[in-house]
Amino acid sequence: MLRLHAREGLIDEARMHVDLDVYRPIGRLFGNLYAAQRDTFALARESHAQWLARVNGGNNAGEPSGESQ
Repeated sequence: MLRLHAREGLIDEARMHVDLDVYRPIGRLFGNLYAAQRDTFALARESHAQWLARVNGGNNAGEPSGESQ
């Protein structure tokens, strides 16, 4: 079973999305230092198959070719 505890109004239950304007997360750095996470951005990620194709030059045999780039 998957559970989530969140304050009221944080999650749009119909779409199951977190409202980032309400969320305002913070991140722990080290010791007593924390960082506010105010800026958001999208970062496109390649799939494992795309990565293999790129590093193997199209040879999708399984492991990277080991060539230095």
